[in-house]
Amino acid sequence: MLVDGRSPLEVPYRNLSSPLHSDTEEQGSPVATMLIATLMFRFENLKQRIDEKKTFADATRSASQFLADAKRRD
Repeated sequence: MLVDGRSPLEVPYRNLSSPLHSDTEEQGSPVATMLIATLMFRFENLKQRIDEKKTFADATRSASQFLADAKRRD
């Protein structure tokens, strides 16, 4: 999914990766930790949205099947 023609991770990655590549290890470590936390949050959020859509699709499919079975019985 693109936001304004960009990946939603592009801006946080760019903002966090620049200091990571230019700073010393002591300075870059917190930035790397923040980058990893940001990516984990994004992926967990994405997984939650995918799971919600699957649950909705399953419920819709079950309802459709129920209606089809009811029509066959009538």
